[in-house]
Amino acid sequence: MATEAPYRVPVQLDLAHIESLLAARACTAKDHIWALREDPNYFVTKLSELRDHLQELLVDF
Repeated sequence: MATEAPYRVPVQLDLAHIESLLAARACTAKDHIWALREDPNYFVTKLSELRDHLQELLVDF
């Protein structure tokens, strides 16, 4: 039973924990957007990473 405990449905939903996770995610997204706007090198790096993973540009074999 101890090995299955982490995979069980929680008895009570912890909304405060979920809210804190969503707030952290929103803060991270906000920081990312500000970094894209303020740091040209960060913008170029993220743009090149995005370009490297586009389906249209991947080589088919």
